Amino acid sequence: MTTPARRGRSLSHLLAIVTSLKHNRVVFCSMTENLDTTTRSGEFLFQVRRARAV
Repeated sequence: MTTPARRGRSLSHLLAIVTSLKHNRVVFCSMTENLDTTTRSGEFLFQVRRARAV
């Protein structure tokens, strides 16, 4: 199931949502950016963005 995310939220808010989804074993794939948490490179990019948001 694909659910589009609303634009205009902060990066830290998005990362909190994705982290919450991950705890419930839901994957995140961005339709506008190269961010897919099902791949190693996507997971790495997610971790880098999370570190930069803090």
